[in-house]
Order: sequence, then C-alpha cells, then structure tokens
Amino acid sequence: MPPPPGAGSVSFGAGGHLSAGAYSWIVTFLVPGGGETTGILLATGSALTNQAATLTIPIGPYGVSDRNIYRTEAGGSIYYLAGNAGDNVSTTFVDTASDGSIAGGRLIPTSNTTQGLAQFELQISDAKLPSSSNTNGQDPNYGWIGLRYA
Repeated sequence: MPPPPGAGSVSFGAGGHLSAGAYSWIVTFLVPGGGETTGILLATGSALTNQAATLTIPIGPYGVSDRNIYRTEAGGSIYYLAGNAGDNVSTTFVDTASDGSIAGGRLIPTSNTTQGLAQFELQISDAKLPSSSNTNGQDPNYGWIGLRYA
C-alpha cells in the first residue's frame, strides 16, 4: 500500500527541546499485523533552541491504523523515530524531543512491509448486525457475532 501523496506543514513554538537548526520530518503508515510503509516527506523547517514543532500530518488510506513520524537531528540527514500519532484520525503531532533522545534510535524503514500480511476483515452492513429492538429489546443475540472457519 503506497502512502497517499501530499505533505504536511510545520510551525514552531515554545515548550520543546529542539536544538537550533534545520529539521526534516517523514511520515510512514502502519497497518494491523505490524506492516509499515516507506516514508514520504512531511515537512522541513528551522527551529530555535528549546522550541517544539507542531506538524500537520496526513490521514492514511483505508486500512491504516497509525502513523510514525521520523525526524532528523538539527542539520542532519538520518531519520530517527520521533514518535507516533497513535491513530489514523489525528491531524497534528507535536515533536518536543531533543536530538539526543532520538539519536541512535529506530531508523526509518527502507522497504514497505505492509504487503503479504495475513489479515482478515469482515464488513457487515448495519442492517445485518444484531439488534436489541427484537423481542421487546430482549434479543438473546444482541452484541454477539459468530465466526467459524475451517
């Protein structure tokens, strides 16, 4: 699954631990089962000492459950994991981490690992879901969906 096109933006403010210098951020997309896409450039900008970076991040395509944000050190070119969004709904990420706290950490993936994951997805229309409206609100199957496989 390729990441969607488009980049985010960055603004800087007080309250962080960034060093003075130029930074770049990349976003990757995570899917259930542990897969992660390769990254797309999210934003670049220059911070002053002890600033935080607030990033606008894209929402991933269908099937994405989270997004990782990778960042360079000030003036650097190697991308380290700065954190993750925690979902595929939030549109901002605040990076307050110091260069020293991310340096030597997890590097950005070099290949897309979302392909070939064993996954199962069941999509059921609302009309097919159990309803408490049957038998005066006493449907014995309310809240239960059975699944059998062989």
